[in-house]
Amino acid sequence: MRLLRYLLPLLLLGVAALFAQKEPAKAPDPRRLEVLFFGDDGHHQPLERYRIFKEVSGNRGINLTYEKRMEALTPENLAKYDVLLVYANHQVISPEQLAAVKGFVDNGGGFVPVHCGSACFKKTDGYIDLVGGQIEGHGDGVFTARVVEPEHATMKGYQPFETWDETYRHHRLSKDITILQRRDEEPWTWVRQQGKGRVFYTAHGHDERCWMQEGFHDLLDRGIRWAAGENVSLVDLPALEYKVPMLPDRYETKQPVPKVQQPLSPEDSMKRAQVPAGFELSLFAAEPDIEHPIAIAWDHRGRLWVVETLDYPNGMTTGERGNDRLKICEDTNGDGRADKFTVFADKLALATSAVHANGGVIVSSGGKMLFLKDTDGDDKADERRVLFEGFKMHDTHAGVSNLRYGFDGWIYGTVGYAGFDGMVGGKQAKFDTGVFRFLPDGSQIEFLGKTTNNTWGLGFTEQFDVLGSTANRQPSWQVIGDGGNVHRADRGTRIFPTTLDIQGSDGWDPPVELLGDGRIRAKSRHYTAAAGHAVYTADRFPEDWRNKAAFVCEPTGHLVSMTRLRAENADFIASFEGENLYASSDAWSAPVAAETGPDGAVWISDWYNIIVQHNRPGAPFEQTKVERGAGAAYVTPLREKPMGRIYRVYPSGSTEAASALNPSDPESVLKGLKHPSLVVRLHAQRLLVESGKKDIASSLISAAKEEHGIHALHALKQLGALAPDQSQGTALLSELSRNPSADLRRTALSLWPAETSCDFDPLKEPDPFVIREWLLLAARMPADETLGRKLRDWHRSQQHLRRGEVLDRCFAVAAARHSTGFLLASLANAPDPSVLKERIYPAAIKAFAASRSPQVLALLEKDTSPLGNALKEAVKDHHVEKKHNPPADQLARGEAVYARTCAACHQSNGTGVDGAFPPLDGNASIAGNPDALVKIVLHGLTGPVEVPGKLAVNSLMPPVIGLNDADIADVLTFVRHAWSNDAPAVNPAVVAPLRESTKDRQAPWTAAELK
Repeated sequence: MRLLRYLLPLLLLGVAALFAQKEPAKAPDPRRLEVLFFGDDGHHQPLERYRIFKEVSGNRGINLTYEKRMEALTPENLAKYDVLLVYANHQVISPEQLAAVKGFVDNGGGFVPVHCGSACFKKTDGYIDLVGGQIEGHGDGVFTARVVEPEHATMKGYQPFETWDETYRHHRLSKDITILQRRDEEPWTWVRQQGKGRVFYTAHGHDERCWMQEGFHDLLDRGIRWAAGENVSLVDLPALEYKVPMLPDRYETKQPVPKVQQPLSPEDSMKRAQVPAGFELSLFAAEPDIEHPIAIAWDHRGRLWVVETLDYPNGMTTGERGNDRLKICEDTNGDGRADKFTVFADKLALATSAVHANGGVIVSSGGKMLFLKDTDGDDKADERRVLFEGFKMHDTHAGVSNLRYGFDGWIYGTVGYAGFDGMVGGKQAKFDTGVFRFLPDGSQIEFLGKTTNNTWGLGFTEQFDVLGSTANRQPSWQVIGDGGNVHRADRGTRIFPTTLDIQGSDGWDPPVELLGDGRIRAKSRHYTAAAGHAVYTADRFPEDWRNKAAFVCEPTGHLVSMTRLRAENADFIASFEGENLYASSDAWSAPVAAETGPDGAVWISDWYNIIVQHNRPGAPFEQTKVERGAGAAYVTPLREKPMGRIYRVYPSGSTEAASALNPSDPESVLKGLKHPSLVVRLHAQRLLVESGKKDIASSLISAAKEEHGIHALHALKQLGALAPDQSQGTALLSELSRNPSADLRRTALSLWPAETSCDFDPLKEPDPFVIREWLLLAARMPADETLGRKLRDWHRSQQHLRRGEVLDRCFAVAAARHSTGFLLASLANAPDPSVLKERIYPAAIKAFAASRSPQVLALLEKDTSPLGNALKEAVKDHHVEKKHNPPADQLARGEAVYARTCAACHQSNGTGVDGAFPPLDGNASIAGNPDALVKIVLHGLTGPVEVPGKLAVNSLMPPVIGLNDADIADVLTFVRHAWSNDAPAVNPAVVAPLRESTKDRQAPWTAAELK
């Protein structure tokens, strides 16, 4: 017993010591490697080099993120990455920024300076020491750097490559570098240790002659992986399997059928996706539960509604019923995955979008706008009626999309070149290619602004700015509100995929351009199927995303790009500089919608199909000998794969806010006006308006003065509480027009009754968006001579009122409204003739020509100034008869062919797209010998095309497949006579011999060949 008393403490100490031993370090979870590619705007073109390497790194499990701002060099930002790659020529770095970079490496981060990375921060000793050396000078030449340390981990099995490059000479070499490669005797590639981190440097990489080499990709890959260290476990990427598809009735073509990648499971596909560093990707739903998800929306309970279109692109285009569905997807157990799926409505025809309104759902279905409602609470539509119809369906990718509930209670949407032609509210409406809105009861429709080509993107900021995208090379634009065309916002139209497997070029279109002297240039990827333009409008992401980031899908590139939004004056600038919210190296991944959800995450609808393009003349997968399918898309069985996925993207570890609203509890709905997500706030606003309860006006007036008060203001407007005869409401508008919040000031002016005088002073307003709303209010007010004279004075003396494109246009439309006063003041103080070319004078002159103000006409009798002469000229009738009159039936046939084969690029009005597609209207070459035009239609056109007065176009027009001789003659006759063109008809007999004589041609024509 006594012995046990002595042994027991010893036993306990032994047990304690055993548990005190450290457990073996847990291996890190496998994941993709995060690399920050740090560049600049210099002559080395880092963004272009980034794009080249990004297309190959995605398939290697490496996530590249581009950055050029010095402010990004902070400990907090660098901590998101495994490796910092520097390819830039910045000259100045602050002590804090240098400390952040050095601290990142000291603590185990990888550092990979490439080429000019050794020329960065030339006078900063700490940076030079970190690199291990510095460039002293260089020549250039073709050479192969030889390996001198073949046993180093980065060099084992590595095959050096020959390339042209600058021949760097280095100095200030550190004694601790290990030289891996030499060019002659010059140290060329080396490594060193820095604290717990690793440094890898190579002098390779001046331009694309090196960056396009597979050997260079291998070198970078090896350097990055080594620099990342042993504490990073790379994800094991699922292998990609390729097979030649079976196409027994393939359209006659000389192209071989290429192998196509086979689909992956959702889990494997996610391993091939990149999201921003510090974010995570989660799966919400996938096939077989959902199929072909073309659009997503949420109801006031936070449930996801998915539009499934099995008919797109060549299915049902006429009649009442089709095969599409509207489905409710719910997560009932809170695990983040949908587990309950309810078909709310089926038998829809080519459905493309849905939005909640009036206690039901409005759905675009074929040529109709339908209203669907559940009347008995079983989540199935019992009521189904047509609000209006008139959307044209001859081309199913040129129709209506992007239905959204606006702050003003209207439903907003976009439409492509197929257009709309129908009766709404007893009035005929006709428009195409742009943005429109309609009242939820279908009683009124308005066209808001024309875009340049097929339009599939729309989004709102939290201030109700209306933004959007077009399919081809215009990924961002804004609606101004002046009734004119949308204003281009994008700066850059390139996409930055993580794979080379892009659906963007046909067999005869090589992926590189030959520049001569052995030089090549990778062809830039551009938007050709841009879809969506949702703005981030919640608080789950970092604050610098909110209202400053928009998401544009490019399904052919397997990505959702992220553009940074900023304002210059009242003009939005959307910079597309390599950032993606999502990018996949799975060739099946095809995001078509990305929306900010009620939970603050961004939800992505992945169409998930190997074929996503509508038009691809001469596509190697085309299986039919008919011209095209019923929806004007090329036909291939590869489309017929019923798959689809819904993902969510959000910061790792973040939580979501509750989003359900209870319509039977007005107080809870009022609280919803303050929810952090715009989706929920708009539902709350809608529910309050649809309740029709005017007794909540006092609560809304109080809410209007608080954060997010603009929703309460809009609700008051829609409930009639801001009408001119409502003194409390008008007093509120007056008060808020002077509120410290610019958002409230601009909203108050946007809702101000036009027939009521406004005491707002624009000269004291510092915010350009508020000035815009005042100018648009002035344009709605009754014509007033005094205000017109003030506008003329302000135009000369208050430059800030019209600074930028948007304010200038708004100022012009205001001057046009009050043209009498504006022109009387101008005539009294004769302006310099040069200012007559400014936008404001043509607008005022045009308005005068329509109104023919007696006061202005009286002054013109004796006025001989340039302005007076311009006004006299404006009142004349300038109608001009055309010389040529082709047969009306041929013009009608030609117009139909043009609509389905040409309008997507050259526009319905023949204006083309600057820098992308040449204009046909007013193009002198159109009126010349038609032989060249026939050849272009038959075999395509490539290379530079000059059009006087327009941007030069580097053309890439494919041949138009499936047109017979009569079709070609008809469409050319239409083009040569449409708009301002006036040329003779083309006879089908002209086409046949040209077809025969050029039948063996395989490549497109060049402009030089056709001269």
